[in-house]
Amino acid sequence: MTVTLGSAAFRADYGVKYAYLAGALPSAVTSVDLCLRLGKAGLLGFYGAEHMPLGAVDAALDELRDTPFGMELPAAHEDDLVDRYLAAGVRYVDATGYSEPTPALLRYRFAAGPRQLLLNVASPAAAEAFLRPPSGAALRAAGLAPEASDAGPPVATDIAVLGGNVAHLLALVRMRDRLGSPTRIGYGGGLGTPEGVAAAFVLGADFVVAGSVNHPTPEAGATDEVRDALAALDVSSGSPVGAFNHDVRGTHLADWRNRHVDVIADHLMAGAARILSGSR
Repeated sequence: MTVTLGSAAFRADYGVKYAYLAGALPSAVTSVDLCLRLGKAGLLGFYGAEHMPLGAVDAALDELRDTPFGMELPAAHEDDLVDRYLAAGVRYVDATGYSEPTPALLRYRFAAGPRQLLLNVASPAAAEAFLRPPSGAALRAAGLAPEASDAGPPVATDIAVLGGNVAHLLALVRMRDRLGSPTRIGYGGGLGTPEGVAAAFVLGADFVVAGSVNHPTPEAGATDEVRDALAALDVSSGSPVGAFNHDVRGTHLADWRNRHVDVIADHLMAGAARILSGSR
């Protein structure tokens, strides 16, 4: 089934068949294997670099170099990671924990080469500076020429509001439109069913970011005991995993061993497309 939900420009820029990303889960829960599987399926995942030794990050960069992939760029470790990502030619980063653009983040975004910067925010208040181009002073502080300032591109190519708060999504879309920014706005957190994905697109999301729903999968960096526990959660848990468990109850996806990350993406996105087309 062809799925054209969300932004066509987003799909083109990330080289993905859906306006859908597997967001970074720290400690390599979004593992090398997870990113490899998604990349081979025409999708994209972000390796969970936070809390990982630098040697493990270097090994991941080497293993992933021949497939489309992204890397997590947590604010707490950016100085250790930005140079590595630039040297490795990483085109996509999932930036977390930022309250303002930092010199290292600007260096990643505006150094030579096309790059997509996905910023995760918990509320619209943290997003405005990333919807605008950086100032000349900020670029100079990052060791860059100021040509990209003023009428240049915004700091973030994409911003995802996390936490499952649709009011924040609506507010962020309105802020983006008021500023006339080309930044695309996405939604993540709480997405465990096709209905939730469909609702995000109806409310104006350009793309969606799947998170914890990818934790109990064969490719995730988790133990079987953790996967078993997550796959046993009920919808009353309030978690995306519990909602997914409820949605696939009685099907082959009830067993996490069948929940490959690309299969989850197909289930959520194709299901959302059917809902919005009125065929379900």
